Amino acid sequence: MMDNDPSRFWQYILKAIEKATGQPIDKKLEHLFDLQYMPPLELIVDSLLNELSLFESPLHIVLDDYHHIELDIIHEMVIRLINYLPDHIYLYTASRSKLPFPIAAWRVKS
Repeated sequence: MMDNDPSRFWQYILKAIEKATGQPIDKKLEHLFDLQYMPPLELIVDSLLNELSLFESPLHIVLDDYHHIELDIIHEMVIRLINYLPDHIYLYTASRSKLPFPIAAWRVKS
Protein backbone atom coordinates (compact mmCIF):
# COMPACT_ATOMS: atom_id res chain seq x y z
CA MET A 1 0.00 0.00 0.00
CA MET A 2 1.29 3.43 -0.91
CA ASP A 3 0.56 4.82 2.56
CA ASN A 4 3.45 2.70 3.83
CA ASP A 5 5.97 4.88 2.01
CA PRO A 6 7.37 7.22 4.72
CA SER A 7 7.86 10.08 2.27
CA ARG A 8 4.31 9.84 0.93
CA PHE A 9 2.85 9.40 4.43
CA TRP A 10 4.42 12.63 5.70
CA GLN A 11 3.64 14.55 2.53
CA TYR A 12 -0.03 13.62 2.97
CA ILE A 13 0.05 14.89 6.52
CA LEU A 14 1.71 18.15 5.49
CA LYS A 15 -0.81 18.69 2.69
CA ALA A 16 -3.72 18.00 5.06
CA ILE A 17 -2.37 20.51 7.59
CA GLU A 18 -1.91 23.09 4.84
CA LYS A 19 -5.45 22.51 3.60
CA ALA A 20 -6.93 22.78 7.11
CA THR A 21 -4.98 25.83 8.25
CA GLY A 22 -4.07 27.73 5.10
CA GLN A 23 -0.49 27.75 6.37
CA PRO A 24 1.99 26.72 3.63
CA ILE A 25 3.67 24.12 5.84
CA ASP A 26 3.88 21.72 2.90
CA LYS A 27 5.80 24.29 0.85
CA LYS A 28 8.12 25.14 3.75
CA LEU A 29 9.11 21.50 4.22
CA GLU A 30 8.92 20.18 0.66
CA HIS A 31 12.70 20.44 0.32
CA LEU A 32 12.98 17.48 2.71
CA PHE A 33 11.35 15.28 0.08
CA ASP A 34 13.21 16.55 -2.98
CA LEU A 35 16.44 14.82 -2.05
CA GLN A 36 17.72 11.77 -3.89
CA TYR A 37 17.62 9.87 -0.64
CA MET A 38 15.40 10.03 2.40
CA PRO A 39 16.80 12.45 5.01
CA PRO A 40 17.17 11.30 8.60
CA LEU A 41 13.64 10.61 9.75
CA GLU A 42 14.15 12.66 12.88
CA LEU A 43 14.78 15.66 10.63
CA ILE A 44 11.36 15.31 9.01
CA VAL A 45 9.52 14.97 12.33
CA ASP A 46 11.56 17.65 14.07
CA SER A 47 11.04 20.08 11.18
CA LEU A 48 7.30 19.42 11.34
CA LEU A 49 7.30 19.92 15.11
CA ASN A 50 9.16 23.19 14.70
CA GLU A 51 6.58 24.46 12.22
CA LEU A 52 3.68 23.28 14.39
CA SER A 53 5.10 25.13 17.38
CA LEU A 54 4.72 28.37 15.41
CA PHE A 55 0.97 27.91 14.98
CA GLU A 56 -0.98 30.22 17.23
CA SER A 57 -4.30 28.39 17.13
CA PRO A 58 -5.01 24.87 18.31
CA LEU A 59 -4.85 22.22 15.61
CA HIS A 60 -6.44 18.77 15.63
CA ILE A 61 -4.83 16.16 13.35
CA VAL A 62 -6.65 12.89 12.68
CA LEU A 63 -4.87 9.83 11.29
CA ASP A 64 -7.71 7.65 10.05
CA ASP A 65 -7.37 3.97 9.12
CA TYR A 66 -3.98 3.77 10.81
CA HIS A 67 -4.24 -0.04 10.74
CA HIS A 68 -3.09 0.17 7.12
CA ILE A 69 0.30 1.47 8.24
CA GLU A 70 2.65 -1.49 8.66
CA LEU A 71 6.16 -0.04 8.54
CA ASP A 72 7.88 0.21 11.89
CA ILE A 73 9.76 3.31 10.75
CA ILE A 74 6.50 5.20 10.26
CA HIS A 75 5.32 4.05 13.69
CA GLU A 76 8.58 5.29 15.21
CA MET A 77 8.20 8.64 13.48
CA VAL A 78 4.60 9.05 14.69
CA ILE A 79 5.67 8.13 18.22
CA ARG A 80 8.38 10.80 18.05
CA LEU A 81 5.79 13.30 16.81
CA ILE A 82 3.41 12.46 19.65
CA ASN A 83 6.17 12.58 22.27
CA TYR A 84 7.10 16.14 21.33
CA LEU A 85 3.82 17.67 20.14
CA PRO A 86 3.30 21.26 21.27
CA ASP A 87 0.54 21.60 23.86
CA HIS A 88 -1.89 23.23 21.40
CA ILE A 89 -1.61 20.48 18.78
CA TYR A 90 -3.73 17.35 19.19
CA LEU A 91 -3.26 14.08 17.32
CA TYR A 92 -5.94 11.41 17.07
CA THR A 93 -5.56 7.98 15.50
CA ALA A 94 -8.35 5.71 14.34
CA SER A 95 -7.51 2.07 13.81
CA ARG A 96 -9.24 -1.29 13.56
CA SER A 97 -6.30 -2.98 15.26
CA LYS A 98 -4.15 -2.36 18.30
CA LEU A 99 -1.93 0.65 17.85
CA PRO A 100 1.83 -0.01 17.94
CA PHE A 101 2.40 2.85 20.37
CA PRO A 102 3.64 2.88 23.99
CA ILE A 103 0.23 3.91 25.27
CA ALA A 104 0.77 2.52 28.78
CA ALA A 105 3.96 4.56 29.17
CA TRP A 106 2.14 7.68 27.97
CA ARG A 107 -0.61 7.12 30.52
CA VAL A 108 1.95 6.92 33.30
CA LYS A 109 3.53 10.21 32.17
CA SER A 110 0.25 12.14 32.15
